[in-house]
Amino acid sequence: MWPFVKHVSIRADGVKNRVLLFFPAVDEPLSPKRKYEFPLSLVALVPNLLKKNFRVHLFDERVQFNCRHQIEALLPDTICFGVSSMTGFQILRAIEMVKFVRNRSSVPIVWGGWHVSLLPDQSVRSEHVDYLVRGQGEQTFSELTEVLANGALADLKNVQGITYKKDGEVVETSSRPLIQINELEPMPYSFLDIRKYRKYYSYVSSIGCPMHCGFCADSVVYHGKWSALEPKRVVEEIEYLVNRRTRNQAIYFIDSNFFVNGRRVEEICELILKRGMKFRWLALGHAKQMARYDDHFFELLHRTGCYRVLIGAESGSQRVLDYIRKEATVEDNYTFVRKAAQAKIQPDLSMMCGFPTAPEEDLRATITFMNEAKRICPTTKLKLFFFTPYPGSPLYEQALKHGYKPPNSLEEWSSYMLHKLNMPYLDQDYEKLVHFFVDVYYKKYAGKSKLDWDKFLRMAREAKGFG
Repeated sequence: MWPFVKHVSIRADGVKNRVLLFFPAVDEPLSPKRKYEFPLSLVALVPNLLKKNFRVHLFDERVQFNCRHQIEALLPDTICFGVSSMTGFQILRAIEMVKFVRNRSSVPIVWGGWHVSLLPDQSVRSEHVDYLVRGQGEQTFSELTEVLANGALADLKNVQGITYKKDGEVVETSSRPLIQINELEPMPYSFLDIRKYRKYYSYVSSIGCPMHCGFCADSVVYHGKWSALEPKRVVEEIEYLVNRRTRNQAIYFIDSNFFVNGRRVEEICELILKRGMKFRWLALGHAKQMARYDDHFFELLHRTGCYRVLIGAESGSQRVLDYIRKEATVEDNYTFVRKAAQAKIQPDLSMMCGFPTAPEEDLRATITFMNEAKRICPTTKLKLFFFTPYPGSPLYEQALKHGYKPPNSLEEWSSYMLHKLNMPYLDQDYEKLVHFFVDVYYKKYAGKSKLDWDKFLRMAREAKGFG
């Protein structure tokens, strides 16, 4: 039986026992018509807190628009206010909520998530942060909460994986070793009103990734290690979810790389077939691995309900793929598209442009690649992003060498948006071209028809006014 906890016991020792968790909005506008991914980064904290008899309240600003009044009413009995956020807009929204809480309570503010894990020293210096949790938060946050509840602040030094301020100085405890995912509790989805989220269950079957893409901070946080749930546990947990007879009858494996171990994936699929489970699913992979799996592998995915696989194709230029350490070839991307299409699985490719050393011909190669991918499989879904230097990644260091000026504080990072250009190392004409590429691709073409390079350049020059 999956531990969907509905009732939380109350501590009888007179100690405050309430913990508030807040997930900020990721972008604007907020609307009840929009559907979002589950806030699993916070949901994952719940089981360990419940084991210690803390009362947990989780607020997701994206689906609870008027949660401030509820939060204010709960503050008097609260041990700490936990916030998770990614770089950019979420930091902005988190700071706004922290200010609201600060004006009404002296409750300690604890931050977690990728951004503060990668820049702990800078982040903790903000007036909006009291403590921060680095890396995996499940055990670290529960231990920190217990120390705060008991008021034994001298014990903070014994909590691995935290950073905080003491007498105006930054204190960083030793890092906590990576906890194997099989040692972690299942996600308590009952803490969420799943009707307010996307029509599938976001599910984590592994953490980390053995690849070392230069733009990704995953290898920094998890040190290039990969830890995966045993196939039997995966199938038992997703069977419980799809049998709950909700509208969420699909599973989205949000692992950074679900397909690292092909034999493990095959075992999961074989167990799904053996149990006669009927549901749809999608997952993320890497081109190098996917291109090397045979047709039988793809057929097995399709038979178990896989309808879509997402990979980071990144660029149509091999020079760029080598530069960003993708460990894949342009032909690997094409091979994946062919094999997926043959198995009636939709290929979903994400692309990036505007790398520190990317001249115009790389952009041309990417457009050529997009057109060819659409020719091979007309249903191929393509996404295009600007390269944005992310702290902790190898390409972030390269961007610094090429003149990139990063924000200097948590507050400045709040205006650091991934959909905006942050490429001072590119000349002005190229920057205009990149802007127009994104605008043209998304607004006019979006893969509906072939985009001729010469026509694109002519349109861009006429619209942006450069020669």
